[in-house]
Amino acid sequence: MEDVHQPRCSLYCFPFAGGGSAAYRTWPPLLPSDIEVNAVVLPGRENRLGDPLVRDWPLLLDTLVPQFRRRVERPYSLFGYSMGAIIAFELCRRFRATGMNLPECLFLAARSAPHLGGRRARSSSLADVEFLNDLHRRYGGVPEPVRNDPELRKLFTPLLRADIELVESYEYRDAAPLPVPFVTFAGSQDAEATPGRVEAWRQHSSAGFEIHVLPGAHFFINDAREALLRILAARFASLSVVASALPAP
Repeated sequence: MEDVHQPRCSLYCFPFAGGGSAAYRTWPPLLPSDIEVNAVVLPGRENRLGDPLVRDWPLLLDTLVPQFRRRVERPYSLFGYSMGAIIAFELCRRFRATGMNLPECLFLAARSAPHLGGRRARSSSLADVEFLNDLHRRYGGVPEPVRNDPELRKLFTPLLRADIELVESYEYRDAAPLPVPFVTFAGSQDAEATPGRVEAWRQHSSAGFEIHVLPGAHFFINDAREALLRILAARFASLSVVASALPAP
């Protein structure tokens, strides 16, 4: 007899720069009960504080791939927000290169298509106060206490700086589109990852593409969370219909 409590699909969520699992803690009740939500904890934060922060893309991917080898034996999807979108995308390309199972869907939010490159001068080399203020001007989301309190700056700046160095060092390498459907999200008022720049992800999938423009700026994950999750839930429902129609192995 089939275990009704067994998840049909796992959703692995990658954070924005400086973020962690907290952004995804409220998601499970708002998604179908057969979707298992897993927030990916990157080195140097939360329960991985003892691991060194990673500023190098090959090293980050080399670290993540072995962690997923067994996890991707059953159906799964990847969700990435801002920095996390590039991690999810490059991880999926690495899975293809190493012959691992590919995700059912790639959900990418608040990030311009990778081939477009950056549009602004680098900020990771600025002094702490300038660095945090520059991030807040560009993206929002850096709380005032972190920007203004010396102790909090000392605590949070190394993580943010490492993540921004990672983002700014990213170099896109051309490759064939992924045979995975992309569902993308853009904030209507996001000055960095504008809807047009998010739309450009279309060329990186050969299996279907959607874009959803939600109200808010770069951190619409907070302002439009319910709308985003309704779209995710509907997409998973359609995937479940497809899976149930497939012949048994």
